[in-house]
Amino acid sequence: NETVYVRSAIADQARYFARVFRYVDLYVAAPNQLSVNVFERCVDDQAGPSGEHNDACLNTTPNFAQCLAENAAELPPVGARRQICDYDADMYSFELASQQMVRIDTLFSHVVGDLDSVLYNAEGEIVATATSTSDNEVIEQMLPAGAYYLLVKGYRDVQNDYVIVLSSGEVALSSGELECIELEECPLFGDCCSQ
Repeated sequence: NETVYVRSAIADQARYFARVFRYVDLYVAAPNQLSVNVFERCVDDQAGPSGEHNDACLNTTPNFAQCLAENAAELPPVGARRQICDYDADMYSFELASQQMVRIDTLFSHVVGDLDSVLYNAEGEIVATATSTSDNEVIEQMLPAGAYYLLVKGYRDVQNDYVIVLSSGEVALSSGELECIELEECPLFGDCCSQ
């Protein structure tokens, strides 16, 4: 298999030609298949620890869990925008040291393109999905300690940008009575605190 990527700023009416050939037995027919994908000017994330180009596990693989462990990127820093292109999906990893409530928010504008989120465990099994038809996807679940993988993908190959926010742990609830503070306006309108 051969893959060729061509970046071009040439006008939309540009024409390209692809020549398929082989080095041995040039005049003997050989079956082949050619696929062309025009990426609609979508620029994917830069490669790096929390970058992209980790899509190898999207196709059915003999050992999906191992593929996840070897290819998933680190979660991006809070507030960092990531890009889904029409040919793309993003896979991230994180670990939990103990059982805890986890909330994963994938923030995006649905009008631009619908994104979905899928959470896998270390064995490559689906733990949770978020596939709404509105802005943002949320996965909220109690998870045991272990490695997890988050897939963010476009529904029907749309493109969009997004931000991931991962929060976990216990939230301490507190209660108390509110204290009324008199304002200067209260004499004009009566006793504010007694209302």
